[in-house]
Amino acid sequence: MIKPHTIALPILVLFLTACIKNRDDKLMKARMKARADAIKISKKRSAAFHVKKKSESGVITLSSGLQYKVLRSGKGESPSATDRVTCHYEGRHLNGLVFDSSYKRGRATELGVNRVIPGWTEALTRMKIGDKWELYIPYQLAYGERGTRRIPPCSSLIFIIELINYR
Repeated sequence: MIKPHTIALPILVLFLTACIKNRDDKLMKARMKARADAIKISKKRSAAFHVKKKSESGVITLSSGLQYKVLRSGKGESPSATDRVTCHYEGRHLNGLVFDSSYKRGRATELGVNRVIPGWTEALTRMKIGDKWELYIPYQLAYGERGTRRIPPCSSLIFIIELINYR
């Protein structure tokens, strides 16, 4: 004879498993919606920022969407995409919060021109030694829709870059 608890226990386990899966599915959908909403807001904020910058005096807008303002002009040739540059820089979110700065570390950084975000590569290959530019980089030329640990998805960024040397 089959005891009632031998039938009830598997049914209870199946029921609880279904409830947990349902809860997890709802939680996952809520997280996905929140992320999609945040990306939508970030894209709108970025677009509005770049439209505003386009009309500012001294701001140059390239066909890629990269915008910059020359703060100080240098001299000489520009580095190529395969060169290594030495530069000082400060990276900020659109709200002004600094997320990285070689100035704060107290030493310039050396890096490959083609080993950085596309907005940097495009700017560095136009800069001359001694140039100091403020870049307004659209998210497509920064970290895109993925973002990083410190930079949310679809974030346009502001960088001040001072080109010290290249080789």
